[in-house]
Amino acid sequence: MSNIVVDIDDTLMRVAHHLLEPLNALTGKTWTEHNLWSFALDTVYDTPAHDIQQIWLKDKSLERATWLGDQLAWLHAASRWIADGHNLIYCSARMWHPDAENLTVRQLESKGRHSYKLYLLAPGLSKTELLLSQGIKPDVFADDHYSHVVEASKAGAQSLLYSQPWNFQHIWGNRVNTQDELIAGIDIALAQVNGY
Repeated sequence: MSNIVVDIDDTLMRVAHHLLEPLNALTGKTWTEHNLWSFALDTVYDTPAHDIQQIWLKDKSLERATWLGDQLAWLHAASRWIADGHNLIYCSARMWHPDAENLTVRQLESKGRHSYKLYLLAPGLSKTELLLSQGIKPDVFADDHYSHVVEASKAGAQSLLYSQPWNFQHIWGNRVNTQDELIAGIDIALAQVNGY
């Protein structure tokens, strides 16, 4: 039995576009996912982090997140992993949103329920540290944020980096570019972890 840990934002669902759109409209800037290389949006937009979060809440930016691939295909793969005895854990930095847990559950289950654990944390915190503090060792880990992938790998996880423009400058062997590649990558990682 393995712990499969998967990020949500910009690994399973497209979120960055919806976060940048209202900030550009208010500031006159033209940042996109393709030319944004920093997660320090308060510096990029010269706006305090709290104000940025209020802009996102007013715009319902997180609510407008869209699935990056075929959600039903993901649910099918998730059900297969769970049936094989693995634990599926979603871990995402959404705690800036006051209704983060309910919103995330609605998005994850919009096309069907499946068994999983959900861990949400504030932006900038360590996902691996949070999981380890809860007694969960990540065996397979997927994220679009390079530092999270490196940290999980150091903790012993088979780590997959979901390609996004902001992580292209990093060299990483286990890179996936689509949801289909993510599912296949998790299958390969599970085989490596479990020796089959």
